[in-house]
Amino acid sequence: AGLRAAVQLHMFQACCSAGAALGATEATDVSTVVEVQQSRESDDNYSQAETCEGFVLEKRVLCVKEPPAVKKVPNSQREGGPSIIVIVNPKSGGNTASEFLKIPQGGFRIDDPNGAKATVFSYAITDPTKAGFKHLTVEVESLVDTEFATCIIAGGDGTVMWAVEEMFKAGIPMNRVGLGTVPFGTGNDFSNVTGWGTSGPPSGFLKEGRGFAGLIAYVQRWLRAEIRPYDIWEVSVRTHSAGSFRFVESGKKVCTSSHIERHKIRDIAGGGQEMSKYMCNYF
Repeated sequence: AGLRAAVQLHMFQACCSAGAALGATEATDVSTVVEVQQSRESDDNYSQAETCEGFVLEKRVLCVKEPPAVKKVPNSQREGGPSIIVIVNPKSGGNTASEFLKIPQGGFRIDDPNGAKATVFSYAITDPTKAGFKHLTVEVESLVDTEFATCIIAGGDGTVMWAVEEMFKAGIPMNRVGLGTVPFGTGNDFSNVTGWGTSGPPSGFLKEGRGFAGLIAYVQRWLRAEIRPYDIWEVSVRTHSAGSFRFVESGKKVCTSSHIERHKIRDIAGGGQEMSKYMCNYF
């Protein structure tokens, strides 16, 4: 089952030619942001109540009220500029990625004389309340139809796909989200293909003692990025009838309830298991 994704970049259309994308990326300082766009067939779970046409139950007509309209404000008219949401895997890069969580909880507002104007928020991807993805949902709903919410993933290839999956689960309209990466993984292949490089910054990269000068430098690059498409796929893997999935944690092979939920593992009739994962160039 193919899902459409898109990559926002200042210099290439990633879905057209990966080779051209890499060549253009190496020649410029401007990097890529990814816009994931999910394409669906007709939804069998669609209900009449959702259309507000109503249906009869116990001689009462039920109708779902339309939610109040969300006021849409162009980024150019926002007092604090566009919002940038950073989703962080605190363990990535030997815990270096967690430095993004030093950004003040209420957001850090940047109004740089060189033109960078935005408000940056950070959330741990491990947060059980999914606060970052809830915030992202609100951002998408408040934007005018021609604009994109910006979400930066601080982590490796696995963290990128983890974040994409969480967005799908949250029902976020992914064709309205631009994804960028700060690479903190081992291979960082996705980050490399989309122009953000293969290695993350060293400890202290935010330079908060200098007014978050390091963060401001990142924001300047994020704001220059342009949207380009990128493909995301869903791949299912089945074991043999006596097989199962295990994950290495603290030197032990385990499969906990959280693993089952995160990796969408299900038992197959007759034995064995199946796992479904979203994939770009990495599961």
